[in-house]
Amino acid sequence: MKGLLFILIVAAIQHVSVSQSTYTCRCGTYLRDQTDPSKPILNSVMYHAVIGNVDDCGAKGIETCKNQCIQVFGSAVGNLKCKRADGRSIYEMSCLLYNKNISGGKLAIFSTTCSSGVWTFAKSVTENFCCQNYKPCPGYW
Repeated sequence: MKGLLFILIVAAIQHVSVSQSTYTCRCGTYLRDQTDPSKPILNSVMYHAVIGNVDDCGAKGIETCKNQCIQVFGSAVGNLKCKRADGRSIYEMSCLLYNKNISGGKLAIFSTTCSSGVWTFAKSVTENFCCQNYKPCPGYW
């Protein structure tokens, strides 16, 4: 009986020592909700990636994740005319990924961490996002 108690105590100590100390930071580009621009339209995701980790799930971790997303996504997504290696612009790829026609949408970067499922507004990308037939609308960029 003492041997079983010893094994349980060792297992509990090992579990505590390997508990999660960093949490995944995810970023995504979404259209902003028209009724609440601080929230994304969840079915409008155009790009999503895990970009790093944060140390806590409180306000500090949320802010750190948001800043990481702005740093990583802001330079690439912020310039919709930027050409990728395949010759397509970020704007063209966004229209292909969105896969719907839209006129006047507001594209933004959002972040989430700690598996909360809550997306935090990070940065506006464009105020007049427009796609027709999987391509940017003429004159919008």
